[in-house]
Amino acid sequence: DIEPYLRPDHAVDPRASWNEWASAVEQLSSILDGAVSVVVPFWMMEDEDGAAALERVAGKVTAIAVMAYRTNIAEVERIAEGWLSWGQTHGLPVAIALENGPIEAEYHRSYVRAERGELLLDRSAAPQTVSLLDGYISNSLNKLVYSFTNEVFVNPKRISFLDNRSKLDPAVAGLGRILGSWSSIDLLLVHELLPWGGRGEPDVWGPE
Repeated sequence: DIEPYLRPDHAVDPRASWNEWASAVEQLSSILDGAVSVVVPFWMMEDEDGAAALERVAGKVTAIAVMAYRTNIAEVERIAEGWLSWGQTHGLPVAIALENGPIEAEYHRSYVRAERGELLLDRSAAPQTVSLLDGYISNSLNKLVYSFTNEVFVNPKRISFLDNRSKLDPAVAGLGRILGSWSSIDLLLVHELLPWGGRGEPDVWGPE
């Protein structure tokens, strides 16, 4: 479970970041002298650089677990079908993972290029840096400025079932029926199925 997109510099050069991910998978496979399992975000194939990295390591991978962290079953089904189709094409088993643990609310802030702004992309030296400032500064050739435009609240209930078993249980059962016809389906995984604060392996569903 390597998550290069969590690093601050990923947004500056996502291609380099995903290439490092692919190199890490290849090196692990070489050290272990065999294919490895990988955990990936559901949007990886929608990212051009992420999709290229995935194709690069396809021969080094034995299974894939997709973090399809959504609670809308139609949305999970849409995500899963794209990955299961990819799995069938490449002859790889695919597990679909749901989130059930506690997560905090998120706020996504958007910025656009501007003459003056509070977000700075500094390209004057390597590595490039992104800084959120207390005040406003002016745009320049090597220091690009962005200005805040809007903020979107992301409800945790969209991402996690938050241990609501009356919603989780029928969702797992329904997805089992829907996705079970795919030859590439491996498991349904539920993260944090045990009572919060407990430890143990996630509960799984596998086709009979």
